[in-house]
Amino acid sequence: MDSFVLGSGDGSARLEFSDLERDHHGTADRLKATITDVGLVASARVVFNTHINDASALATMFEEIAGQWRGWDGTRQWQALESPFRLCFTHDGIGHIRAEVTLGSGFYPEDWSVKACLILEPGALEELAPSFRRFLEQ
Repeated sequence: MDSFVLGSGDGSARLEFSDLERDHHGTADRLKATITDVGLVASARVVFNTHINDASALATMFEEIAGQWRGWDGTRQWQALESPFRLCFTHDGIGHIRAEVTLGSGFYPEDWSVKACLILEPGALEELAPSFRRFLEQ
């Protein structure tokens, strides 16, 4: 599996992870994240912190969200500590999940930053975590 895609149910926006790199221990170290939306294509490297917020923690969040497809209170969030990438999930209580993706080129004020919103269908969640784990195991 060369990439992992999280797409909006209406096909308008998507987040794609690709170009997975590993450290000398074989642990997922970084990947390329690409946000595509109407009039927008932006890519940047996402660096995982192998001690705190690694790729496995993101996969675990996907599993938790899939297990709570009926809804939850508040926001579920995963943020890379070493690169400007954040993924926030909220549930509207009637079956739709909103994924807000923020991606940037760096942490300085002059660096660019983009945000896109994906509306996920509940049925898409079942395959989300296993698909991401397969991507990490490639």
